[in-house]
Amino acid sequence: MLDFLYQDRVDLPIYAKSLLGLELHRLADQKRRDEVMKMISQFIKRDEENQTVYLDLQNNGYWWYWYGSEVEAHAWYLKLLAAVKPQDADTRGLVKYLVNNRKNSTYWESTRDTAFAIEAIASYFKASGERAPEMEVDVMMDGKSLRKVSINRENLFTYDGTISLAGEAVTTGKHEIELKRSGKGTLYANAYLEVFTLEDKLRAAGLEVKVTRNISKLIALEKENQVPDAKGQIAKQQEERFQREPLADGAKLASGDRIEVELVLESKNDYEYLLFSDQKAAGFEALDALSGYVGGGNFNAYMEPRDQSVDFFIRALPRGTHTLRYQLRAEAPGIYKALPAMATAMYAPELRANSEDARLEILK
Repeated sequence: MLDFLYQDRVDLPIYAKSLLGLELHRLADQKRRDEVMKMISQFIKRDEENQTVYLDLQNNGYWWYWYGSEVEAHAWYLKLLAAVKPQDADTRGLVKYLVNNRKNSTYWESTRDTAFAIEAIASYFKASGERAPEMEVDVMMDGKSLRKVSINRENLFTYDGTISLAGEAVTTGKHEIELKRSGKGTLYANAYLEVFTLEDKLRAAGLEVKVTRNISKLIALEKENQVPDAKGQIAKQQEERFQREPLADGAKLASGDRIEVELVLESKNDYEYLLFSDQKAAGFEALDALSGYVGGGNFNAYMEPRDQSVDFFIRALPRGTHTLRYQLRAEAPGIYKALPAMATAMYAPELRANSEDARLEILK
C-alpha cells in the first residue's frame, strides 16, 4: 500500500503528503521522504515581515472534507518538520502561524483539529529542546539593565516576562532596547509602542493588519449604448461611467465633485470581528447614507455611514489583500484634513493599524 501511495503522490492532497512523509520517516526511507517533502515545499509561503510560514493549500474544491482542513494539514506538516528538521526557520515560522490562526482564542475550529495542532506544537517543543530552557535574560535600555529574568523548565509558563515603560522613563529622542541571553534555549520577544505624536503628517502603521487609503476623483464619461426596445427597434440608452483620477495629498476639488475612497486591507492571517473606520474629512458628504452589506468574493462588510466617519464591520477577514470602496461628494469650500483610516480588533486590542492622513481643498 505504501508503494501505491508513493506512486500516486502527485495526486495526493498536502494533508496526505504529510502523512506519507511521516510514515517514510518512521521507516527510515530518507530518499523517498525527502522527495515527498520537496513536493510539499512548492506550496510554502514565507512572510518575512510577520516571521510566519504557511502552506497555500489551493483546495477550494474540497475544503469541507477532513483532508481539506487547513489547520489539520498544517499540524501534520509541522509534525513532519519537527521530526526531520526541528531547528529549521520554516519550522519555527509554521509554529507561529498555527498559533496565530486560532479561530477562538483558546482553540481552533473543532476539538479534532485543536488536538492535532496541540500535538504538533508539543512535538516541536520536544524535538527542538524548547520545553527545557535554562537561560537568564537581561533586558536593557540604552545600556542600562531594566530587569533580569531567569527562565527554566519549572517556570516556563509562569515567569513574569512583561516590562512596561511610561511617562518620564521614555524621554524624547532615540532609544535602544537590547536583550542579552545567557544559557540555552530559544528567546521570543515582542515590543509595543504607543505614542501621541505632534507630527503634521501622520504616517501609516501596522503589522499583521494594514490599511491603505487611496482617494480618486470620479470624472463622468458620457456614453450611449444601442439596445433593443420593447418593439425590437434599436434605441439609444445613456450609460453612467466614470474615470478614476488619483488625488495626491493637498489636491484641489470643485464643490460638487464626486470622489471615491478605496480602502486596501492587507491581512497576514485569518482574523475575526474587525472594525475599519475611515475618518471622513469635513466638507464631504457620503453619497450612500444607508447602512448595509458591501463587498463580495470571500468576505462581506457591514457599512455604516456616520457624520464623522464611515465604518465597516467585518465578521471574518481571510488572509490576503481585500478592497472596500465608497463615494463622497465635495460640498463646503475650504481646506480639510481627513484623519487616518483606523483598523481595530474587538477581541485583540493589540491588533491595530492606520493609514496616512490626507489633506484636500474644496474650491468655490
